[in-house]
Amino acid sequence: MAVTKPITRFTLFGGVVVLLLCLSVFPSSGQAPKNKDLVHVEAYASHKRVNSGKSFHIIITANIKQGFHINSHKPLDEFLLPTVLRFNETKGIAFGSVCYPKPKQVLFPFSPNHLSVYDGKISIFAEGKVSRNISSGDINVSGIFTYQACNDQMCFMPESVGFDIPLKIVKAD
Repeated sequence: MAVTKPITRFTLFGGVVVLLLCLSVFPSSGQAPKNKDLVHVEAYASHKRVNSGKSFHIIITANIKQGFHINSHKPLDEFLLPTVLRFNETKGIAFGSVCYPKPKQVLFPFSPNHLSVYDGKISIFAEGKVSRNISSGDINVSGIFTYQACNDQMCFMPESVGFDIPLKIVKAD
């Protein structure tokens, strides 16, 4: 007599998740827009010249194509990927915490729960502090903005966009 193993909820749930992921990554009809065309990211500093020992602000703007959204930095579902801004280490610059905009709580047809998302144009802020001991000259502040774009039917693969912000460090008088 053969022993059969019962299908557990976890196995069934895992199969459904894999199926949904496949459907979202490989749409069945039509030409899907390219992920890079969905969100346009720009990076700025509050000053092009910064005195040693002083602070400056960094602003990252993301223009999200109409009809699309990106997950917020704190998604309400543990399986969703958050929007994240990270800075690369820059000698002589210390970065403060990142200030994300207030997300929208939206109900989509594919989820019984509200999701925490950004759409339209958003701005993300952070503060940089220049060391008093840094040498004068040109430097670049760089980092990565990571997001996952979705519409009301599917999500695209996560995207990471690098950015460079040139700064000129001058000695304080």
